[in-house]
Amino acid sequence: MSAPGSVPRHDGRCLYEPDTEKQPSLPPWHRNWPSIIPQMGKIAPAAQSPEEILAQELAPGERLLWQGTPGGDLFSQADCFLVPFSIMWGGFAIFWESGVLAGHAPVFFDLWGLPFVAMGLYFIAGRFWVRARSRHRTIYAVTDRRVNEIGWAFRKSVRSLALNHLPALELSTRAGGRGRIVFGSLGGFAGYYANTGMDWFGTAYGGRPLVFFDVPDARGVYETIQRAAAAASPGRS
Repeated sequence: MSAPGSVPRHDGRCLYEPDTEKQPSLPPWHRNWPSIIPQMGKIAPAAQSPEEILAQELAPGERLLWQGTPGGDLFSQADCFLVPFSIMWGGFAIFWESGVLAGHAPVFFDLWGLPFVAMGLYFIAGRFWVRARSRHRTIYAVTDRRVNEIGWAFRKSVRSLALNHLPALELSTRAGGRGRIVFGSLGGFAGYYANTGMDWFGTAYGGRPLVFFDVPDARGVYETIQRAAAAASPGRS
């Protein structure tokens, strides 16, 4: 069902053009678009669809040009290293803890190994659950004013960049047209662990830029952003 104030498209999706009479006043965080601004809030109600959550974030008169969600394969490129490492780490931790428990060692040693076992289990399986949950509860959007990443996997988070203050864009695609668009530079640990379920490990060494992960027709989205940015900043070359 389309949200109030939306215009149906022939392909079944909607371009939201909010009714200014029904929209709330401009939120304070919209006033500082030149930088990436995370907004933390309450967990989004499960009954809300991604389209309804996105519609709530649009300012009066703001026009939606594109929306999408991350997809992709179960494994990422980083898993070539992370999967063997996680099995080695988790296997050794479980083996060590089992030996300690079987040997009736002091309680201190029993407790010492538990965090390593928990980390091993997370590396082996837990991170894939976190990654899947994040994928299903993230939506990307391009409007005539900004680009947005809205996530509500655990807590609602909104990150935005104004079109007239976009950094350099980095596009990478693979067979089938699906790919990644980075707004800025994604390198080091933050880039290596990005979108693996272990993003928190990489961001501990520095925050990551706004990224559209695993979007379909990535080149088409990239070109849409370029056209919108040119229209928003006619003086830029």
